Amino acid sequence: MSEFRIEKVKHQLKITLTNGDKLAGIVFLEPIARHHSGQQDPRELLNDADGFFPFSVGGRFLLIAKDQVKFATYAGTPGAPNIAPAMIEVRVSLADGTIVDGAVEVEARSDAHRLLDYLNGIEDRFLSMVVDGNTHWLVNRRLIAGVQQR
Repeated sequence: MSEFRIEKVKHQLKITLTNGDKLAGIVFLEPIARHHSGQQDPRELLNDADGFFPFSVGGRFLLIAKDQVKFATYAGTPGAPNIAPAMIEVRVSLADGTIVDGAVEVEARSDAHRLLDYLNGIEDRFLSMVVDGNTHWLVNRRLIAGVQQR
């Protein structure tokens, strides 16, 4: 290992691109997250300011444009602390007709206690959801046509 190289943590991720292509592969995460204890998670990687991220599919490396990712999914980490104390059940409709049912992880903020306040207040590129209890979905906010509380 080079003294200038920082080892990354491999994490399984499935992505669907805006053109409909579906890819399953590996992303490379920082071993230490910037804003919490533990390692970086895919949500932080896809929501950082960089426009592209490296993605390995069958040993082949691709540089994926984040704006072209329709959504990404990954399994939750067993025993990981739940960062968001409140969950709101929602139906997210994308511009192409795709429907995603799940729960939005709403941060506990006094100025964002309603779903509308939360959606208007977040600046992340991807809306973070939990689907079927333990699968995390990152939905590209630019492709969302509407959100309905269930």
